[in-house]
Amino acid sequence: MTETVDHELYGTGVVQARRYRGLELLVHFSCGIRRWIPRSELRAPPDRDIPPDRGSALAIEPESPPVGARDRDIPPGRDSALAIEPASPPVGARDRDIPPGRDSALVVEPASPPAGARDRDIPPGRGSALAIESASLPAVYPGPLQGAGASGAPVITGAVLEGRIPSQIYAGRRAPPSRGEARHEARAIIEALRQGGVPREKVEHFTAGRDGELEEIREWLGSGDGCLRIDGDYGVGKSHLLELTASHALHDGWAVARVEIDPNETPFHRPKRLYQSIIQSLEYRSGDQIRTFSDLMTFVAGSSGDMQAVEAHPYFGAFIRYWKADSDNEELWDWIRGDSDPYQSYLPRLLDFQLAANICCNLLSGLGWIAKNVLGLRGLLILIDEAESIDKSFYTNYQHRMALNTLKGLIFTANSEKSLIEEAIKRQIGGGCLGRYSDLRYPGYRQYQFPYIWKEETGMKIVFAFVPEFFESLAYDSDAYLAITGMPSLKIEPLSRTEHARLFRRIVDIYREAYNFEPQRIALKLLPKEKTRFFLKATVEALDLMRFHPGQELQDLIIHDTEE
Repeated sequence: MTETVDHELYGTGVVQARRYRGLELLVHFSCGIRRWIPRSELRAPPDRDIPPDRGSALAIEPESPPVGARDRDIPPGRDSALAIEPASPPVGARDRDIPPGRDSALVVEPASPPAGARDRDIPPGRGSALAIESASLPAVYPGPLQGAGASGAPVITGAVLEGRIPSQIYAGRRAPPSRGEARHEARAIIEALRQGGVPREKVEHFTAGRDGELEEIREWLGSGDGCLRIDGDYGVGKSHLLELTASHALHDGWAVARVEIDPNETPFHRPKRLYQSIIQSLEYRSGDQIRTFSDLMTFVAGSSGDMQAVEAHPYFGAFIRYWKADSDNEELWDWIRGDSDPYQSYLPRLLDFQLAANICCNLLSGLGWIAKNVLGLRGLLILIDEAESIDKSFYTNYQHRMALNTLKGLIFTANSEKSLIEEAIKRQIGGGCLGRYSDLRYPGYRQYQFPYIWKEETGMKIVFAFVPEFFESLAYDSDAYLAITGMPSLKIEPLSRTEHARLFRRIVDIYREAYNFEPQRIALKLLPKEKTRFFLKATVEALDLMRFHPGQELQDLIIHDTEE
């Protein structure tokens, strides 16, 4: 069921989900972007081996400036560091490529812009992550800097197989990348770093000093604990560690899904949306290929083995039975993905109720069991970032109670609380019911009161990322507080000075490749180091400043806001 498509702007991608009866498709493009696209804007690729495309992360940049570019190689401009006409924007670039402004990690004086710059080349701002006295110049790294080794993550090697897109820049190519192609890839990486993130395919290369944390996570994966809590302040590197964990877990034989909790898009009190986000991001390795949820369901439904156990699942069993009758039934696929309600009465609904956390957990525990017992994987690992977004300030009282119910349901399910399997309903409450043993909530409709756990062996583990301040908001809910604080925890500390220096050198290497620019002198001590995210942004913006303002010292370009 995997479908590969082309888009004029974003390049080649693979379809991960459909909605509105197929009129819109969720596409994961090779440049790293994942979004809903109208089918009318997509076309079938001319070559299923995914050749370089205008919007592709592998697209080759011509040696001469593209049509519409200005005279200089990279002239500064108000809206773009590349100053190229919007007909062919660089992959990964956002609307404003490098305009450090009020929310910038570096704030600069607007004086003496280079020739050809617009009126506001790099406007000053007061929301800087870096506010340093410019009275004295601290120790600097002399240039040019020699980079560390460029060994990336252990990624899939060889040619891109039919129907697949690269979820990383492949380590093994049939031929070395050309100079233009390497520069294009480097610029895509810099764009991600400029936003304070790291491209998923380069997460290993931009990791420093997290060996201890990875070893603890690896030990936890081999333990009997179903949940792990990662604690750390904003920007310290929790999201990066989750991506690193996902990369390692994929290669260690886990099915992996990532989800970021958002009060509007993916809130805990909407368990059906949570399920949708998890299966849209689900990946696992099969041989040399990265497979998706659609591949998993196709394999299970088409398996010639004994599927009697899976066919007993209230949702996956129904899918298997009707898939065998019509494997291309889009309504059937939309239903199992949660994209639409079934028109056929014989398919059970995936309720979009706040009380339906039991259905979400039942489905996920079923997926974990299938991953381990049918696919032969180690199980299903779910990585939940920004879990502190369950904070009461984002919700009404009722929504917050339902959000905590979903959170507790996920924890109890991952921990294989056996009492949940045959739990009797305790009493009716607020349109729903309470479980006799767990006090978890169930829908009021008897036909949808499925147990949270499908089988005792769930094959499912969950990692939650929290900020420490979140736990203060749980004082009034003792069950949630005990469930969250009782799980094993891993605290993330800021990187050391040596680790920052190593990371800094790697960024300079990529920047040199991207823009053919050699920084002669840069003060590492001028960069903020409390938050890794700010450090990444500040390093790239410091290099931008030096490239746009040749001949000026970096410390002279930084504003120290002494008036406030």
